[in-house]
Amino acid sequence: MSEVAMNQKNTMKADELLSLLGIFHIIWGIMLGGVMLVVVARLLSMIGRHHFVANGEQLVLLAILSTGLTVLNIMASRFINMHRGYTFIVVVSCINCFILPLGLLLGVFSLFKLTTTEVKDKFIS
Repeated sequence: MSEVAMNQKNTMKADELLSLLGIFHIIWGIMLGGVMLVVVARLLSMIGRHHFVANGEQLVLLAILSTGLTVLNIMASRFINMHRGYTFIVVVSCINCFILPLGLLLGVFSLFKLTTTEVKDKFIS
């Protein structure tokens, strides 16, 4: 196989990989935001009835944090599709690693694939 054909094949693989990463980040962002907001709403409704529930300020802070993470993941998905913001995507992937277990899987997978030369070349060019 010629070198040009090999490069073209690697470019197609990198494009498919980046599309998949973008989809994963947007799904994770929506999942994270939706699930966390439902949990916060449920816990807010239980305040005063149980002693183990955190106070309202802590739950509002949790809702704001989950909304922020949702926005960051959706922005990362957009940047992946535009082939821009490599450092931003790496930082969001590192943040995702702190959210167990699915965030860790997405973060490690993203970091592993973002460090390949084909993907780096897509962001540089």
